[in-house]
Amino acid sequence: MQGHLAWKKRLKGIVLEGRQDDVDIAQVAPDDLCALGQWLNGPAKARYGKLPQYARLRKIHAEFHLSAGQVLLNSRNGQQEDAETLLRGAFSALSDQVQLELVRFYAAARPN
Repeated sequence: MQGHLAWKKRLKGIVLEGRQDDVDIAQVAPDDLCALGQWLNGPAKARYGKLPQYARLRKIHAEFHLSAGQVLLNSRNGQQEDAETLLRGAFSALSDQVQLELVRFYAAARPN
């Protein structure tokens, strides 16, 4: 999860502060390249794939990554206002939802 929080900070720096960053959108938009995504698409799927909380977390996590990619794409294409709106709106909400769904998932997955 720390990686996602770092991305949130990194995107804010790029979009809101104009920091230069050569991050590859193709490395941000897919949901299976970060540590959480690799776990969700690997060991967690095999062990927890039938839990509804797992399905929700995986869906929100994928949406988070697509949104991050779109923020970067808008910023790089000079669509600064769109990038800021997405960053402060949908992307921020998805970031919060990932955290919430992680809590729900861990509560459901932990042994009784």
